[in-house]
Amino acid sequence: MMKKLHFLIPVMIILLIVGNMVLLVRNLKYLPDEEISKNQLPLYNVEELVVDDKGNYYIGNSFNEYIQIFDAQGNYKNTLNLSGGSSSFTVHENKITVFSYGQRQNEKNTVDLETMKIIESKEISDSQSENEFVAYSQMQERFYKLNGTTYKIERNPILYNKIQIIKNGKTESIILKNMPIFPIPFFVHLSIFVLLFWALALYTYIVLHLDKIKKKISGKNLSSLNFILDKKIIREENKESLNFTKVNKHDWNFNIDIEKTKLLYSNRCDIIIDSTKQIPELVEFFDKLGIDIQKPDEYDSDFSDVVYTCIGFAESETGYEIDIYGNNQFVSVVIMQNDNNILKLEVFGIN
Repeated sequence: MMKKLHFLIPVMIILLIVGNMVLLVRNLKYLPDEEISKNQLPLYNVEELVVDDKGNYYIGNSFNEYIQIFDAQGNYKNTLNLSGGSSSFTVHENKITVFSYGQRQNEKNTVDLETMKIIESKEISDSQSENEFVAYSQMQERFYKLNGTTYKIERNPILYNKIQIIKNGKTESIILKNMPIFPIPFFVHLSIFVLLFWALALYTYIVLHLDKIKKKISGKNLSSLNFILDKKIIREENKESLNFTKVNKHDWNFNIDIEKTKLLYSNRCDIIIDSTKQIPELVEFFDKLGIDIQKPDEYDSDFSDVVYTCIGFAESETGYEIDIYGNNQFVSVVIMQNDNNILKLEVFGIN
């Protein structure tokens, strides 16, 4: 069953990535390829709102690259795509004039709103562009004031779809009809694509390093469990007198309660270290201390770092670590004193 899942999960992620790309390409059809079209777009962002004397709404989005026209009841009429980029526009005497700027060339296009045809289109020289910009542009706002009435475009959690009309202290609303929710905004597509890509990368990493991850998780859980059990035994041993046995190793003199130390390890179930792969001298030394070398407190496979606990204390004139050689192997045992007769031994180089 797990092998099937190992196969199915990456396939599903790859299919989702492909599906996301297909949707992204499919959404391109929503972008008008004609200067004047009936291709209604979702209003995820709005730069400018203009209202004419008849109550028609002219809404610019994507830096006014697209200008959508709605009648006074909120019915969609047309979409203008005259600039191919950023633009400003103004409406006057049943005509809309769009001034495009910031492109390879500046242009001014005028559309007759009755016939919905371009009646003037001309390039504007750089020397004229500033004057034309001032003449045919206005402050880009999401509200518009006309004859004592304020019009304000509002959004729901997804897109702009409502015009608020405020006049003489009264407010009414017009809903823009049939506003499409799709296409999904590009940044959403991009976010989904990035998340799926990293999900695939993470899954691949987990599969390739599963054994190492299991060891790390096992080591963390082992450390937490051992800590709880050790604390219980240590609390109990504090209530009784300790029965120390002397063990000497190099210049260290150990005084260890071997029985209580063995009790620590008897409560541990997981065998992490293979004792047959260790230096016999190290195994014998730990056995004298009552330590089961197979069941450490903590284990870090990346650094061959293993920690053990025994009950008692140790003394040394130098405080140096204990180095042990054998079987083409070298380990170093660092003695870490603790209060309450707790002794920690950290071993480096263990297999």
